[in-house]
Amino acid sequence: VVTRSGRRRRTVEIVVDPDDGVRVAAPEWTPDAHIHEFVRRRASWILKCLRDHEEHRKVHTRRFVTGEQFSYMGRRARLRVLRGPTNGRARVRLYRGCLEVTLPQRDRRQDRKARVRRALETWYRRHAERRLHERVSHYARRVGVHPAEVLIRSQEQRWGSCSSNGVLRLNWRLVMAPRAIIDYVVVHELCHLRHSNHGRRFWAAVEAVLPDYERRREMLRKNGAHYHL
Repeated sequence: VVTRSGRRRRTVEIVVDPDDGVRVAAPEWTPDAHIHEFVRRRASWILKCLRDHEEHRKVHTRRFVTGEQFSYMGRRARLRVLRGPTNGRARVRLYRGCLEVTLPQRDRRQDRKARVRRALETWYRRHAERRLHERVSHYARRVGVHPAEVLIRSQEQRWGSCSSNGVLRLNWRLVMAPRAIIDYVVVHELCHLRHSNHGRRFWAAVEAVLPDYERRREMLRKNGAHYHL
């Protein structure tokens, strides 16, 4: 899928998403021939990403049962599914290295997987609101910008985005990642408040705050598919 935008000035960008496939973002004036050539040159990388996503689907299908491993702020936590008095609602807590999900005692067995998943997503989203806002506040001062608003959303294609009116959107799944990755995504989007494209000045701004940003970016590329429910 090719998306053209008047706000994108020079760069053509390819995103390989496990659900939505290959997406290309380009300035609205970009000729079709240029886009086709750009995609052709990146063909081997695109195919590798698609294969990696497919392998990840095969190996990491979630069952949401006791013993599965999940991640919070880069640390592994073992899932424990319990039953107990919960006033009809599932409860989640992080306790001694375990993510404990307590379901109502009368919960129907066939609904268990869906209820555990919903409970975990609600818990992750709540913690993402606090953790990600903390990191934005910390780095906004260092970058020297002031976002108009910070929204925590479910973004299938991106870990973060920055709109032309200064609104930052961060993927709640980031809270599963180590802080080094969270900070990279946060700084990346904050720097877009100063530089709309991925030119040299943009990357210089990122490097001024995170001198090892390339290592962090590579960590996200290699491990990003693991941060999911």
